[in-house]
Amino acid sequence: MNQHTHKSQLQDFGTVSCTIATTSPAILASPQENRPGLVDEDMPSSDAQSTTSTSTKMDNLKSALHLNATGVRHLRNKQDQQALRCLTESLSLLKRNLSQSMGQGQDVMIAKLMSNPSQRLIDADFIPLEGLIDQDCFVYSDTVMFSTPNNFEDVQHLLHVYIAGIILNISLAYHRRAAVGSMPYLQKAMKMYEMVISLCSNEADEQGLALLFRLAATNNISQIRYTMFGCCSSQGEADLQSPATFEHLGSLWNLVEMSFLQGNIPLHVFDGLVFNILLSRYPSMAAAA
Repeated sequence: MNQHTHKSQLQDFGTVSCTIATTSPAILASPQENRPGLVDEDMPSSDAQSTTSTSTKMDNLKSALHLNATGVRHLRNKQDQQALRCLTESLSLLKRNLSQSMGQGQDVMIAKLMSNPSQRLIDADFIPLEGLIDQDCFVYSDTVMFSTPNNFEDVQHLLHVYIAGIILNISLAYHRRAAVGSMPYLQKAMKMYEMVISLCSNEADEQGLALLFRLAATNNISQIRYTMFGCCSSQGEADLQSPATFEHLGSLWNLVEMSFLQGNIPLHVFDGLVFNILLSRYPSMAAAA
């Protein structure tokens, strides 16, 4: 996948604001505005502006990751409204950082991702979300919390990975609400899973957390289709191009295996993905299970 494609994926993130709950104006406001009355000699130098901008971005990132962690804790306590509020505010802060980074050197940021995509700079912990019960097939249910990086420059080309993880948390919240009978949330969950897949489909992301998030979203949107329609693929026919089928998950087998061997996918997730892939090839397994 080329740089233009990845650029389009990052720009498409703006549609998230239309899909999830609206945040307060203060969250969406520009972090810096020109103050009237400043004379030229009072204006900071370009180096000072750059330092200030980086500092602001780091503060935004810290706040976003803190809000995400708070949202996950609310999810564990089944306080979904508070959780979604925190997660939405977290996304707004990261969206602001992403817009600023792309505006100040989008091509440079993408080139850095393509040439040095290492995601080991991102530390994460995973917390199982109660209430997402396997129904004839494996459902991914681990929410993610991120540790704060040492500095912003190390991870600014990986902002989309943080964003994808937070959107995955929102997806799981909606998915759980649907699982307990709130069916309108099912479509919201599917839209969020689709956004995760879109954000993490660049070839530079075929490793680490981005790949895990992509596989988790692909698995869960396939599980929704399987549960709703009782088939593994669209209208019972294989569609390898659609992210909404276990057949498509099976087409990613090499990535699943590689990621597991590299220690990027936990054993229980690997076993679940394998089961669902086999389920698409041998539907009778569901009855046997």
